Amino acid sequence: MKLKISTFKEPKHTGVVVCVNWNSTEDVFSCGDDHKLLKWNLVNSECIVVTTFADDFYPTGMHLFPKINVGGNKHQHDVILISTADGKFHIVNHNGRIEKTVNAHQGACLTAQWSPDGAGLLSAGEDGFVKVWSRNGLLRSTIVQSDMPCFNAVWSPDSSAILHTKGNFLVIKQLNSSNKITKWKAHDGLILCIAWNANNNLILSGSEDGFSKIWDTFGQQISVSVKHDQPITSVSWSPAGDMFVVGSYNLIRLCNANGWSHCLDRPSTGSIYNVAWSSDGTQLAAACANGHVLFAHIIDREYTWKNYACNQVGRKVIAIRDIITDQNDQLDYPDRVIQIALGFNHLVTATVKQCFIHKLTSWNTPVTFDLKEGTISMILLAERCICIVERAGLSVYSYMGRLLASPRWGARPETLGRAGVSLGPDALAAIDQVDRKLIHVFDLPTGLIVRSSADNTVTKLTHKMTVSSIALSQTGPISERQLALLDYNRDLYVVTVKDSKPKFVKLGSQILSICWSYETELLVGLRASSVVAWCCPRAALQPDWLALTTVSKDVADLGRNPSIISVEDGVAHICRGNGSILHLSIAAFPEKLLKHVVANMWQPALQLCRTVEDETLWACLAVLAWQQHQLAVAEEAFALIRQYPQVCYIQHLRVACTNWKRILMILAGKANETDVLSITASVAHTPGMFRNMSSVPRPERDYMLENYHKMIIVRNPFERLLSAFRNKLEGDAPSAKYFQDRVGRRIIKAYRENPSNESLEYGHDVTFKEFALFLTNRSEEMADVVNNEHWQPITNLCHPCLIKYTLVDWERRPMIAAPQCIALNKTCRIISGSLEPTLLNKFSLWLALLYLTLEEKSHARSKKTSRNQTHDIGHPLCKYETLLDDSLLALHTINASHIQFPRLAHTSGTAEKLHRYFSQLDLPLIRRLYKLYKHDYRIFNYDLDNIVGFDLG
Repeated sequence: MKLKISTFKEPKHTGVVVCVNWNSTEDVFSCGDDHKLLKWNLVNSECIVVTTFADDFYPTGMHLFPKINVGGNKHQHDVILISTADGKFHIVNHNGRIEKTVNAHQGACLTAQWSPDGAGLLSAGEDGFVKVWSRNGLLRSTIVQSDMPCFNAVWSPDSSAILHTKGNFLVIKQLNSSNKITKWKAHDGLILCIAWNANNNLILSGSEDGFSKIWDTFGQQISVSVKHDQPITSVSWSPAGDMFVVGSYNLIRLCNANGWSHCLDRPSTGSIYNVAWSSDGTQLAAACANGHVLFAHIIDREYTWKNYACNQVGRKVIAIRDIITDQNDQLDYPDRVIQIALGFNHLVTATVKQCFIHKLTSWNTPVTFDLKEGTISMILLAERCICIVERAGLSVYSYMGRLLASPRWGARPETLGRAGVSLGPDALAAIDQVDRKLIHVFDLPTGLIVRSSADNTVTKLTHKMTVSSIALSQTGPISERQLALLDYNRDLYVVTVKDSKPKFVKLGSQILSICWSYETELLVGLRASSVVAWCCPRAALQPDWLALTTVSKDVADLGRNPSIISVEDGVAHICRGNGSILHLSIAAFPEKLLKHVVANMWQPALQLCRTVEDETLWACLAVLAWQQHQLAVAEEAFALIRQYPQVCYIQHLRVACTNWKRILMILAGKANETDVLSITASVAHTPGMFRNMSSVPRPERDYMLENYHKMIIVRNPFERLLSAFRNKLEGDAPSAKYFQDRVGRRIIKAYRENPSNESLEYGHDVTFKEFALFLTNRSEEMADVVNNEHWQPITNLCHPCLIKYTLVDWERRPMIAAPQCIALNKTCRIISGSLEPTLLNKFSLWLALLYLTLEEKSHARSKKTSRNQTHDIGHPLCKYETLLDDSLLALHTINASHIQFPRLAHTSGTAEKLHRYFSQLDLPLIRRLYKLYKHDYRIFNYDLDNIVGFDLG
């Protein structure tokens, strides 16, 4: 990146040029010791004299009224504020007529500046005073009284404070507090110039000692330049805050926000007293001591994405190249290029008047649309849309050039930086500029319908700390969209935006920069001397899982304030503090694994882990398979990382369902085996192995329900109730936390006297007695959760009085909350089945043993119940205690006696815990519970002998 500098052959000013300022991206005002106010037009290279002031009019500074909507007549805001050496400031219109003159200081008025919100102005002078005035020039207050001249003063970005110089000190004075002052020694010499950026909130200072320095608002030094031969006479931030320029004697230097130099030019101009940026951040104007006004345009901006690279080689020309095929071309535009973005297979270029969207596969046929105004400050790209940030506001377009949304939240778009806004494929997130703890997340349309600002669905997230940077994940559905944020403590948090109660989960500390992968949910962050990759950020809910799936590499010489440019294929592209680029492969195999998971390719994912044999890779697969309910894969992966309790838990979930699935594969001819156990669990659980009942036409479904054998798996109602309580309201599993938050807190609030704040907040310590009261009282306030299928009577869920079940199996496994049915025809032709329509559409329901477990793990919603009628179904009965014999009976019933059902490795311990839990309940409460489940007890022939010692029936 460098500056293309130009000046007129002959100076238009006959004296020193003191100040310059941009009126638009093409017009510049300048004023100098020759008393002239000039207006420059860069399009037609014209310069006109707007006015010539009086002979005693010697300007010291100039500032144009900010381009914001403050109400009133627009022409009233087309004014220029000029400070002069006689202690006055003047409000001048664009025609050069002085509207008002105010005697402000004793001695020279060294600077005057409008506030960013346009509500007032400040002035500072040789008398050491800093004053605040109304927009019309009426004195409001004297902020600073000092015995030293104040050479410069500027407003804070939010107009709430003033930064001013005092010798070699910098001072921040808050306007709303007389006591709150931040003061520090910034230089060894007199400070001549300062600037305060609205986007990064950093301060830039230049001094007679030849140094320029960057500071935060607490007075901590961020960066210091090399020592220059001459005093620094001017400094200025770019509008976006990603660059700044330094002016000195015969010198102009363009620097990155970290302080390293992009380029250094030595024009023969004498001292450069003032430098101003255009609003689009692509041009500079400088006031020079030799009477010239120097203009500079930023060129050689380089952009890369995968195998493509582009470079702005001229004001209107971009060179693009495919590195692999070496195909290259030059793209010429009718107007000056102001912004470029490359990514997601597109090159997006904004000129002064239009936006061009090029596909990288056919870059000579762009999609174009007109811009509202030529002051674009930023272009953001995502998979399905682009975001254009203009002074008029934010606009989101499709890659076909169609306007999708115009989000509004009261922000000033020109002050938005890249750290404060993030674009995802279907969402836009932005930090609130007033309350920086608040984050707005806008849903974006994915179809062809344009949304107005009022139609955008907005999610508001409030963090406990001030947020400095945000980033949206780039893959997955909007319901799983994750937001990563850095707060001012440099702590990294992630939150799932669409959770009903979003929870900020901490991933790490002392993080300097973050970036998501374009293709997966790989998140990479930088520390001062290391790079960290979180391969499964969702594992943060389980701290031990998070540690297993995190990769870290030590890196030397990252420098001060390094940043991540992008993450592709597990390679992090890092910009060091000195501007050099580091390409670091940190998570290549985890990224490949994540791509397999996104594509639902579990066998290639397994093969990758078996080939690489890396523990972190196995941990990633284990967590991802568990989250995606791929229990066979998760079992193998957890075993190889020695997470044996989880392995036992999964085996307990899968022991019966896997064996039944193996049997059904043999019966359906999907496996040419006679030994059930010869079929691996991963094959038995292959997605799509069995048809959904919901895919069967209604007439065929009715025929199946009438003519096929149907089996229902039931359980002792109180065992099932206790199992639901232990799995949903006890422990710290994800599904337990889900129900504790949504049900447990409400139970505690309703049925506990004097609950603690912790219990009310987390709902993690519900007692079994409180749970029983919740079920038996059945209050209207709890109606939405009391009918949850996990504790609904079986007769309400599976309609044993409406469906003629051929077999009934007594099941005692603790994870089964509600039975489903399987259907087998009399010639062993297998078709999956279930009666409940909502369940049919949610799972591949060939057998309930697996999918009801998965339903618990995926936080299933409550389902409507049906009529509760009772009668004796009178079918053959199968009990869990004799599961092997009962399964053989079921196989015999369908003429499949040649298949042996595998023996059960272990059983549940829920039955043994019944007495301990039910001893907490008095007999009347047990009677009320029994009434809820009396039809289950009667129809399926259970009793209460093992609980109360006698039957209540």
